Amino acid sequence: METRKREVFMDLSNTSNFLPAHTGAASRGKARLGDDLDDTIMQGTTPARMESISPVIDWKDTIPPEDRQDLGDPQFVAEYVNPIFVNMNGVEQKYRQSSDYMQRTQNDITQRMRAVLIDWLVEVHWKFKLVPETLYLTVNLIDRYLEQCPNLSRTRLQLVGVTCLSIASKYEDIYPPEMKDIVSICDRTYQRHEVMEMEVDILNTLGFCMTTPSPMFFLLRYAKVMEADEKHFFLSQYCLELALPEYSMLRYSASQLAAGALYLSNKLLRKPTAWPPHVAVHCPNTEHDVKVVAKELCALLQVATNEDHSGTQLRAVKKKFQLSKFRSVSRMVLG
Repeated sequence: METRKREVFMDLSNTSNFLPAHTGAASRGKARLGDDLDDTIMQGTTPARMESISPVIDWKDTIPPEDRQDLGDPQFVAEYVNPIFVNMNGVEQKYRQSSDYMQRTQNDITQRMRAVLIDWLVEVHWKFKLVPETLYLTVNLIDRYLEQCPNLSRTRLQLVGVTCLSIASKYEDIYPPEMKDIVSICDRTYQRHEVMEMEVDILNTLGFCMTTPSPMFFLLRYAKVMEADEKHFFLSQYCLELALPEYSMLRYSASQLAAGALYLSNKLLRKPTAWPPHVAVHCPNTEHDVKVVAKELCALLQVATNEDHSGTQLRAVKKKFQLSKFRSVSRMVLG
């Protein structure tokens, strides 16, 4: 019996089987049915109902004007920026330390010791060329750990500080300092294994909860909405970093500090409006609360600017912001 060889893949001799099935009377009937259906729908729609139908809103119209220019840049996630910041406003309250933890939990460590530690960490952070967020996360980890680890010996405070810096840099930076550099920066006061053991203890104590918005996180947002230039932004950042060693500033949230710093810089640079409405809508705090923070930051700024107190004040932040990289904002004569 003669058998027919099958072509590669399939026999395509019967090409009519592969033609679109839209020719003939059946398809013409379907077309008429669709036309009749459209007519029926339109007949049931009166002019009044047509006017009541809401126009279709383009999803881009729901994005704030200041973010629409970033729609093509995936790093800015402009489509989700508002939900992200709404969520972070809640997260910042969840991972805040108490503003009175030192009095309740520590009997060998003072507020002054904390300030000296953070002042030193500002220098270390700058020496390692770490990103700004690392410094803020470091201070946050220190305070949260001290609150949950009562009666820490003062001899281990520097170990806690440098270990928190190491943890924060691993979380925020692409190239965190190596362990040998961490040990060296402490003048080998602590051994490698001590730093590693402290790292484990800190992470376990804090439940590995690392994601918390910093004042820098909110400042970047507010400054973008404000369209602040470099000098304006660095002056705000300078105010924020002056607040880091100050234990009394722990009573303010990250968003409050960021808003207060921007408000103060607007005043110092004599901007037309200290707290513009288009910035205020992005901030969860009232203008009154922002003013309160700005006044306290202004007091810290005056102390840092006053030459008479240069022998007793902490110098690292002021020295850092004298650099041209930061537009030398700490050298500004502020009236």
